[in-house]
Amino acid sequence: MTTQVSSGPNPADQPAASPEMPAVLNSVCMATYNGERFVQRQLVSILSQLGPHDEVVVVDDHSRDGTLNAIEDLADSRIRVYQNPVNLGVATTFETAMKLSTGDLLFLSDQDDIWLPHKVATVRKAFESAGTQLVMHDSCVVDAELNVITPSYFAWRKTQTGAIRNLLLNPYQGCCLAMRRTLLPLLLPLPKSRRVLHDWWIGVHAEFHGIRPVLIAEPLIKFVRHGKNTSSMLEQRKTYDKVMDRAAIAIELALRNLQGDAVATSRKIRRAS
Repeated sequence: MTTQVSSGPNPADQPAASPEMPAVLNSVCMATYNGERFVQRQLVSILSQLGPHDEVVVVDDHSRDGTLNAIEDLADSRIRVYQNPVNLGVATTFETAMKLSTGDLLFLSDQDDIWLPHKVATVRKAFESAGTQLVMHDSCVVDAELNVITPSYFAWRKTQTGAIRNLLLNPYQGCCLAMRRTLLPLLLPLPKSRRVLHDWWIGVHAEFHGIRPVLIAEPLIKFVRHGKNTSSMLEQRKTYDKVMDRAAIAIELALRNLQGDAVATSRKIRRAS
């Protein structure tokens, strides 16, 4: 059953666990749009790693194909499906999924990749280290036929931590990010500008507040590039657009960090961890 999204929920409004409703440990947050060719394969690779009380929160950005039918055909009660009333864009769609999630750990997921069988266990292990709020792992980049393009996205993009460096280079991959629920008050709302990618914002905004992501230098997904996904299209952007993208995120960071509550929230998160 698909629920239409009417207004943005608040993470604090999600119900607490009870004996009748066990706590959700892992929430997978997925945005979909015209993904009927790939979404079942991706969901099968995810569901095989989840426990009975985990969840996959899918928010569909008003697809025009059979994406919703493909998801419903899996008939898995751990999948909760919502649909935007109109096309709102990838950042808003992911934000909605994050707000609707209830788990302690949030894994972001694209609709067209393939999770390797040990991804969830490996990422959860990284969160066992004290103070870990944000994790990003490597990926194996493949084409639509799953032929390897490059075995390591980290090596290809020379991925490192560092707020200023990553403001300029953006090594973040949303499909490889996981975070604690406690990080949401700092990250949300996501910027409304379509120039500011949600994964870029999550990574660089956290780093500017002293929350450095833990990097797992092991590919844990097959990152599929088939020419129609958002990441493939972004690689083709012109220099002018790339400059404007960086200006847009810099402005968003400045405006957000002028707000005292953002600074106070980040301090509270660091103290709690």
